[in-house]
Amino acid sequence: MITTAIDSNILIDVLFEDSAFTQASAAALTRTSAAGTVVISAVVMAEIAGYFPHAEAAHKFFRHIDLTITAFDAQGAIAAGQLWRQRTHKDRIRILPDYIVASHAVEYADRLLTRDAGFTRMKVPGLVVVTPADVLGGDS
Repeated sequence: MITTAIDSNILIDVLFEDSAFTQASAAALTRTSAAGTVVISAVVMAEIAGYFPHAEAAHKFFRHIDLTITAFDAQGAIAAGQLWRQRTHKDRIRILPDYIVASHAVEYADRLLTRDAGFTRMKVPGLVVVTPADVLGGDS
């Protein structure tokens, strides 16, 4: 059983069904859910919730998707902040929430499903990044 953390871009693809990435992201989300546990961080939840006109609509969306929202503790938050601080002089385009998502994935999952190749370049120790194409193999 594998645990997969989901980045917000995958859920945005599913939410906006007209995206060029919708089919692959939805299929990868379905496959990861069938293969194990799917988790998201509170940061991802907040990013997605901002697309809804009211809180109940956001709650309905999250209830519809088979995932677990995992809390991020103080140790993880501090680790993410320190990683961000160490890397800011090298990679100024990555924002702190990206490091929180990455650190959350390291702490609570075996891998992070995302379309954002920047997560690989962040070089977060222990972070395994997979794309929908990786999850789907030749099926995408």
